[in-house]
Amino acid sequence: MADEKKSNKAIEFIKESRKELLERSVWPSRDEVMTQTVVVIVSLVLVSAGLALVDYVISFLVRNALTGSVFSSFLLSRFGVILLLVAGAIVVAYFGIRRLRKNR
Repeated sequence: MADEKKSNKAIEFIKESRKELLERSVWPSRDEVMTQTVVVIVSLVLVSAGLALVDYVISFLVRNALTGSVFSSFLLSRFGVILLLVAGAIVVAYFGIRRLRKNR
């Protein structure tokens, strides 16, 4: 008798689960899945590139700090020059936007 109740509960659970999956659930369309997949892949690439950049900068600074010539070798490297130019452009853009907003 107890085994029959357990099997009935198991069968009822399977029926309810099937009904939930097939009738009550809302599945995304193919276009939604493709769009979300592209967003995830692009996000992964951007985060990976950012982490690689941070890793490169930190390893560069540590390597040159151990040799004693951090700033001179950083400023002479192409990466250092590009990084300084980008930082300068960000600062100029920031203050330019602040000034434009203030003059409204």
